[in-house]
Amino acid sequence: MNGLEYIASRLDAFYEELGREHYLLGAGLKSEPQIGEIYRKYRDLYTAETIRALEEALTMADGETSRRVRYLLAFAYSNYMQSSVSTLTEAYLMKEMETVVRVNGEELPFRKAMSVLQCIGDRDKRRGLEREISQKLGEMNHILRERVMCLHDIASEFGYRSYMDLYSAVKGINYGGLMSALDGFLRRTSSLYRDLLEDMLHGIGVELEEAERHDVYYLLNSAEVGGDFSRENLMPSFTGTLKKLGIDIDTQKNVILDLEERENKSPRAFTAPIRVPEEVVLVITPRGGADDYAALLHEGGHTEHFANTSPHLPAEYRHLGDNAVTETYAFLLEYLLTNRNWLEDFVGCDDAARLFLFQKLFFVRRYSAKLKYELELHAAREIEGMEEVYKDILDGILMFSNPPEMYLYDVDDGFYTADYLRAWIFEAQLKSVMMEKYGYAWYRDAEAGKYLIGLWRYGQKYSVSELANFIGYQGLNVDDLLDELQEGLAS
Repeated sequence: MNGLEYIASRLDAFYEELGREHYLLGAGLKSEPQIGEIYRKYRDLYTAETIRALEEALTMADGETSRRVRYLLAFAYSNYMQSSVSTLTEAYLMKEMETVVRVNGEELPFRKAMSVLQCIGDRDKRRGLEREISQKLGEMNHILRERVMCLHDIASEFGYRSYMDLYSAVKGINYGGLMSALDGFLRRTSSLYRDLLEDMLHGIGVELEEAERHDVYYLLNSAEVGGDFSRENLMPSFTGTLKKLGIDIDTQKNVILDLEERENKSPRAFTAPIRVPEEVVLVITPRGGADDYAALLHEGGHTEHFANTSPHLPAEYRHLGDNAVTETYAFLLEYLLTNRNWLEDFVGCDDAARLFLFQKLFFVRRYSAKLKYELELHAAREIEGMEEVYKDILDGILMFSNPPEMYLYDVDDGFYTADYLRAWIFEAQLKSVMMEKYGYAWYRDAEAGKYLIGLWRYGQKYSVSELANFIGYQGLNVDDLLDELQEGLAS
């Protein structure tokens, strides 16, 4: 067995152990994590020697072999970096778990305080809590600064000018070109976004010029929606949606639904692709509420993608590749919440469509701002003064005040931010094709389900740009996303 085949042969075992560990921990079936032990066991998959061997193999590869080597190389780089900063990552997480926020005489664990913030109706209390959170972040930022600088040093050690250049090269993504397209999107949605945000903030008694981050997250969390978003209706709406597409999740032998209530179970739905496609677990704690419906539909998209991936694909195409692909399918089901027919069919009221469209616009703009900032952060050799760069960029695009102390907390490793953005763009393109083929209520047509299964079979062999070509586009284009939001929010 040559080096390439040896590495590929161990991917399935690595992801099976890792996926099962994440499932057991998230499902509340285990309390002592052994993730570090799993990474150490498979250390040979991402050593510096492995990276150099894969880079050499890439110079001699062509066709399908070249694609497989590129995916393995991106995997090796990512895990080598994560391993190299694991001590700092663990130190930060430990500090975060130990940190207590004190506000109004009450003590809250840091992580709980972050989620409680968006539920507080009293603005003074909300502002006070956010300032306490920001102060604690400021006290922990020295660990994150050291971690980012270490990642930058690793990129230099491998001969890259910057962390950004490394990821652009190994992932084959032109981040600058993506940002240029998003700059156009931001300009063309600026007035629409401002008017909507200003109007919604008035509903909670806040002027746009005075708005702060905590105000907007409270606004998004507390907005009332019509219809039956109850706990009892959650699973029937989800399984009913799949059945209209010709998919009976209850009879899918490779899909496990974990619906049991456990004390330490994650409150939010998640997918554990343990063996793709033979064993995929969808973990749910039904509670009810619109956010729960969004999470379940999103994770359901991941689950069906993994469960319908061809078992004949090599491990690189079942586990690696372009993560924007699986995020696209997750978004496609999640944003059925913006489809008025779906809302009428499953929750009995279509009033929520506009709110979900605004949330989509908000998060696309927010992640565009994050990417713009991350490109500056990771192109730089020094990160002094990046707090103000972060605040200036986010304040300008989101049109409200953001705490500068979040400038490292609010960063995704490996430019996963860009994967989400590319998924939002391609989801709109794919949905346009689906509506053209099967109508606005495409989810009611079993032929649409067959069409999706045909795409899911490819796993993540192809990038979203390649898939866009397959369905009739010339790569990714923001126009469909822009049209969807402008038309849906103008009414």
